[in-house]
Amino acid sequence: MDQHQCCNGLVQTFASACERLNEYAQELRRIEKFQLVRTGADIRLYNNEWCLEKWIEASLDKSSGTWVAWWMQLSFAGGNWIVENHLSISHGELFVEFPEKRVSSIEELKQGLLDAVRELTTALEVNAEFSGEVMRRLEKSN
Repeated sequence: MDQHQCCNGLVQTFASACERLNEYAQELRRIEKFQLVRTGADIRLYNNEWCLEKWIEASLDKSSGTWVAWWMQLSFAGGNWIVENHLSISHGELFVEFPEKRVSSIEELKQGLLDAVRELTTALEVNAEFSGEVMRRLEKSN
């Protein structure tokens, strides 16, 4: 695979994962549990290394400024792409970090991003600590 194909494959793969998270954000809006759901993406430079980021934020309580976030990022170091994802409730009240995925091929990257998206989009159903805290906050704000 030449450099152009590799770059195109990387961007295409990350864009597909971002679209799946956008679809999940739409689902969160449809269930109408959260006061506001928003998404974002960015490319950042940390310690002279690039990082692609994608996130969903949902308001748990506007008056206190409390948000829940689903976060995914992709970077490159040591000859590997690195996929990281986590869940959080603002103000450092809860932080759930999933195991980092280090991959060296586009095919492995596709699988790593699919796994990250699955971990994020199923967290309200399968992560008892996260879902319990989110539901407790939602009930408190109503």
